[in-house]
Amino acid sequence: MRQRVQAWSTTRTGRAGIAAGGVVGLALVWLARWRTSPLHASSDTYWYYAQALRLTGMSRHAAMLRAGGWWCRLFDPRLDPTTCAPMWLRISPRYRHIFFTRIGFPSVIAPFVPLVGHHAIFLATLVLGVGFGVAFTIAVRLFGAPWPAAWSAAVLAYALPSGAWTAWYGPAGGMLLGTSLTLIGSVLVVRGRTWPGVGVIVAALAWLGADDPAYAPTTAAALALAAVLAWPRWRARRRAGVVLVGTGTAGVVGWFVVAKVAGLPGLRTTLEDLLTQHFTHPSVPDPYRVALLDRLPGFVQVQAVALIHSPMPVVVAAAGLVGLVWASRRAGLPLAWTWLTWAGVAATGVVLVLVHPLVSQMPRLLIPFWLEVAAGIACLVAAAWETIRSPRRPAVPAGPGGPDLDRVGAALGTGGSALPGDRVVVQAREVVTHPVPFRAQVPQVLRGGLYGKPDPTGDP
Repeated sequence: MRQRVQAWSTTRTGRAGIAAGGVVGLALVWLARWRTSPLHASSDTYWYYAQALRLTGMSRHAAMLRAGGWWCRLFDPRLDPTTCAPMWLRISPRYRHIFFTRIGFPSVIAPFVPLVGHHAIFLATLVLGVGFGVAFTIAVRLFGAPWPAAWSAAVLAYALPSGAWTAWYGPAGGMLLGTSLTLIGSVLVVRGRTWPGVGVIVAALAWLGADDPAYAPTTAAALALAAVLAWPRWRARRRAGVVLVGTGTAGVVGWFVVAKVAGLPGLRTTLEDLLTQHFTHPSVPDPYRVALLDRLPGFVQVQAVALIHSPMPVVVAAAGLVGLVWASRRAGLPLAWTWLTWAGVAATGVVLVLVHPLVSQMPRLLIPFWLEVAAGIACLVAAAWETIRSPRRPAVPAGPGGPDLDRVGAALGTGGSALPGDRVVVQAREVVTHPVPFRAQVPQVLRGGLYGKPDPTGDP
């Protein structure tokens, strides 16, 4: 029975069935996370729903009133929508502009609105949350983890704080989906699938720019910086390194060009929103100095002291990197690039916290940090399990040819029984030992020559 199941799993139908079962399993896990999540909607949800209504053809005024009525009933059924909804019309136009330029999440909501009304928000969150789980599973698998570890990493990502944010009616699920696609594209480039990988990276960065704009340039910068720092270790994969550096740099430059041309809110607008409490107070003449020079040092000091007293995030992140290095070694990927890429993705949230120093926003901004933790811990458990189950290698027995033959045989992996002219297998290749005096062979074998490549003078 076990052999029949294994044979079925190798067929096209079997692989499709396993993949479908995995997607259904991830959907059930996400639903369980959604049921236990303490946060489903916030004031930001109102803006995404209003934008989705506008995408269906509704006027801005009507969309804001309808979304306001839904939001008021959601948070307190006792509120009168006719008096509660109009309050959204009094919000600063600059604050509205920040949300009305984020069309990623609303564009997923809009197709469901004519079918199910305001329940479209839940369906869009479900689609993006499960899509993130599938993409994250594929990313971890491509980085060298076994399939069970890859699926486990997605389940762990749902269990960690990142999973709670995928259940929030907001762009977090889409942001995690875009980040996972960026990882998929980068590892495809390193594996030699250059153009498919570049296409996935470009699409992922474009989606991030539409869904949660702050993560588009930071993710692209992390991609390029990881490739640059790992440059001495690229060796035969220098072309992949050049492609990743160029794609990441183009992503950063392209984002700022698009933001300038389209008039998208930038860092200055974000800081003014932070310092004026959503533009309800007078403007700050120099928001960069107030936010980044006056407030940031004290903020960093407080968070550093908190991290010293509770260093668990750093510990689990380091353990996760160890697991990811094991997976990349298993797949033959550059080790330095692997851990730098995952560390860079985790650090995007830290960078955003530094330029947006607000304690209440830290959990949301630090979501990408948990991706590295989930993937790394799953790989670490898989490495431990594989180490426990793998049989111990027996000691090399003494061969029939004496001490010198034992040394040559050990170098060849044949247990000391190789003689000149024998056929042996070195790294899955059939090799014919070189017919030269044996005493002359030993030094060359120990230096890694002669037996490590096929001999053109030997018998075919």
